[in-house]
Amino acid sequence: MQSLVNFNIVGHNPNSMSFKVTYLHTTVTIDGQSFANLQSDSVVSLAENSDFSIPASLTASQEDLTRLIASGLGFMLSGEEIPVKIKGDLTLKKFPFQKKFSFEFNEKIDPTKMN
Repeated sequence: MQSLVNFNIVGHNPNSMSFKVTYLHTTVTIDGQSFANLQSDSVVSLAENSDFSIPASLTASQEDLTRLIASGLGFMLSGEEIPVKIKGDLTLKKFPFQKKFSFEFNEKIDPTKMN
């Protein structure tokens, strides 16, 4: 069984030219364990020097959610920082060119600052 969450990725395009996002797919890993996949199947225009919103969905299996809750409780009780990795691919298009970019974010979340 899969859990599905729909949301928008909000950001800002600081460039002096517009682009289209034609593909977005990422995996989210918490403490070295796969947690969820995030993707957007929408083609979204990113206007120059403007804010944008990309509709996306996150899917996680029941098993992944159970593991997350168990390890999350451990981190909350120990006060240790939670290592989170987001890794994926993004394709930008500017007529007639298209380029795929890979990215990876590694962050540690302080559980004492979570509400």
